[in-house]
Amino acid sequence: MTGQITISIWLFLFLIAFAVWAILDRVLIPSTRWFLRRRINRVIDEIGHRLDIKIRRLVVESEGSYRAAPDEDDILTYYANSIVHWMPEKIA
Repeated sequence: MTGQITISIWLFLFLIAFAVWAILDRVLIPSTRWFLRRRINRVIDEIGHRLDIKIRRLVVESEGSYRAAPDEDDILTYYANSIVHWMPEKIA
């Protein structure tokens, strides 16, 4: 049972390539994804802090139904006019 085993060179190279691919797939690629996701989230947070974006409450809920906020009529009219060209003429 202590004899040598011989395999062809192409099979040996294939096994080495498969082992390298398995190591990359199981170890390095997930950690790279984690690293990049963390950096991307940091960039998104920084952009969010730099931009002073006002979150508008265009719709308010009252008694289980939704209606347009009375103080946002101007912006709602602007939004409606900006998308009216997408509506079929029969509806618009």
